[in-house]
Amino acid sequence: MKYLISIGVNNVEGLIPLEAAVSGAKDFAEWGKSQNYETFLFTDENTVVTSAAIFKQINAIVKRGDCEKLILFFAGHGLLRGTRQEVLLLSDAKENSNESINLLGSIEAARLCGIPYLVFISDACRMLPSEIQFTGNGSIIFPNGEDVDVDCALDVLYATRPGNPAYEQSGDSNLKKFGLFTETLLEILRGDYPELIISNAIPSEQLSKYYDVDKLSEDNSYKTFLDGNWQVSTISSESSIKTIVNNKARSISIAIKQNPEITIQHQTNKPGLSEFDDPTAKKLLLKNSTIIKKKKPSEYVILDCVQEIIQNYTVDDFEKYTSFKSILQDANEKNSIDFYQTKSNLVSNSELIYDSNVLQDSQISTGFTIIGVEIKDVFANCKFEIYTEKSRTHIKIKNFKASETILLVLKNGHSIPLAILKDFIGIVIFKKNSLLTVNYTPSINSYKYKSFKKQESEINFVRSFVASAANEGFDYGKTFEKEIDDYFVNHYYGNPGSFLRQEKSLDPSLSLYASYAYIQAGKYKDIKSIFDHMQRSDLIFDVVMLAGQIDKIKRLTPFCPMISLGWAYSNKFNHTLRPEVLEASKTLIPSLWTTFDTSGTEILKEIFNEKK
Repeated sequence: MKYLISIGVNNVEGLIPLEAAVSGAKDFAEWGKSQNYETFLFTDENTVVTSAAIFKQINAIVKRGDCEKLILFFAGHGLLRGTRQEVLLLSDAKENSNESINLLGSIEAARLCGIPYLVFISDACRMLPSEIQFTGNGSIIFPNGEDVDVDCALDVLYATRPGNPAYEQSGDSNLKKFGLFTETLLEILRGDYPELIISNAIPSEQLSKYYDVDKLSEDNSYKTFLDGNWQVSTISSESSIKTIVNNKARSISIAIKQNPEITIQHQTNKPGLSEFDDPTAKKLLLKNSTIIKKKKPSEYVILDCVQEIIQNYTVDDFEKYTSFKSILQDANEKNSIDFYQTKSNLVSNSELIYDSNVLQDSQISTGFTIIGVEIKDVFANCKFEIYTEKSRTHIKIKNFKASETILLVLKNGHSIPLAILKDFIGIVIFKKNSLLTVNYTPSINSYKYKSFKKQESEINFVRSFVASAANEGFDYGKTFEKEIDDYFVNHYYGNPGSFLRQEKSLDPSLSLYASYAYIQAGKYKDIKSIFDHMQRSDLIFDVVMLAGQIDKIKRLTPFCPMISLGWAYSNKFNHTLRPEVLEASKTLIPSLWTTFDTSGTEILKEIFNEKK
């Protein structure tokens, strides 16, 4: 069985009403029915849309145990609470933050529900909250599952990139508006682009190449396809979705850009989203043959490697070129420049990291070195000393108990909680007043110090990679493609998590980063492996939480996730937090690392002012 949940919310109090979310959800539901999906529609056309109603329906589907493919479509308002922390707003989101969808948390819950193929589609803005105050994490709309043995293919299609809006446009009659992303998806899924229709048995076989349009128009039976049916898949349409949406945005105004972000799990024998039998496919080919003749497929199926260059062209730029081929050639040249610019990000971060050697002192077994920012205050429930040398702040931790937290208060009053790890010096590197990365180096007194010095160059390279990945929102897949020979990584390590965890015993922060890389790939057993290894020492909160062991372990540091992305999984750990931390979590500011604003800092001081 295959199912479709289609959600459309036009109105959220405090935000400008939308005009196309409801109609887009209804259109998507109609497409689902035409493709024999069991379809469930939720819109605010006549009533409010609630997280409880959506959860109830999804839970019922999961309990049936027959779901092989599930698509969740959302059109409406969305926002970012931080890196990769997408929140989709439902009708009463302003008054009750639970009346919203925690997208990342829902995706991870869905992975464990035993559904072989999941597709999440979000036609929503991905802006930081500004018009309304939003302090919650949103609701998880999938039930708690434990089925990690079912291989789950996951595709996530966002209408736009982080920090950007998703646009609506009026149709020819101006009577109905539509979302650019939703309209593009429906056009492709309905078969309006025959060159994107491929065989479900032979992916290399394209409908538009298999049949000659002129011959087919003269004799519909001149040829038939015997190897299964035809389909539209995420893999066949990925590049086209990006290009067509951006072209539609440009048709509104040359100054408008909308660049979808699509995460596709490539695998063989992956099911399609739309399926057509051979007679239907022939009709689609004939119906859209004029489009094919008018615009060759290559003109809107642009390679990903040059798409970003082309989409930045202006009208004047296009007038310089006589053919599409000349545009591609020029874009390739520009892309090589862009490639080396991307490489320079790694080089720039490397300079900071390779130059971040801590002041090794035989009197310091545990502590921190802070680089690139002025520290206003420090809080910890243990004794410590602070001193400055060569524009770097050093913190010597004394007589601390296991699982302690240090709270760094910056000059602007914001605060960052960090793990205190025995016999390690935490290297905290800021770049342009933002926390770039945190690494842990064995102290000179540690038995691990000699091993670290032998592998320091390799470890610093991995650290540089992590810092570069931070700029991609911890999307390690993208960073591997841009920064490192993908063949090398896949050949020797298999996936980003395996690469990052290589030296985890010499720098525990690599376990932290690897855990987030694994959960992005749905590799829960690998996270558990990291957790098992770390049980020999202090346990970082994020690793324990991602491994699903939060209720079993009390020895955690710090007192909440260090990386802000961890708050997207708050349903796993909120019940374990102190009241002060829960209250302070309402003040989190958008940042790669957990960062509380000034009011949150004042709340957290209560924890550190307690007498031991």
